[in-house]
Amino acid sequence: MTIAIDTIVNILATITSVSVAVATLGFWLGKKFNEIDYRFRLIDERFKAIEKEIRTLRDAIIQYNELLLSILESRGVVTKGEAVVLRGYLESLKPSATSKYYTKEVEKRLDELLAKEPEQLTLADVRSLTG
Repeated sequence: MTIAIDTIVNILATITSVSVAVATLGFWLGKKFNEIDYRFRLIDERFKAIEKEIRTLRDAIIQYNELLLSILESRGVVTKGEAVVLRGYLESLKPSATSKYYTKEVEKRLDELLAKEPEQLTLADVRSLTG
């Protein structure tokens, strides 16, 4: 009978040891996964900031090129035909409407204004986009 009690005590001690080890490992893994999740969230925020900066840079480059094209056309460096082709290319780089501020209506109005000749643009045209 004592052998049976010793065996049961040994089995319970082994089960307890294994249970404590598994619980400790589970706790440690949970903590590590939380740390990894936190780091991924930080990386995601950094990528969003980088995406925003890239969009801003792209928009600045497009605006610069449009201005440069207008200057070159007004000085006769490029012909009206070349300017039309280049404007078409610049228009293809323009972002599509994806926010509550840059709506389909604003995009359509911008397309209308870009289709005009520079001499036909008025201050009211520009204000129609900002107001």
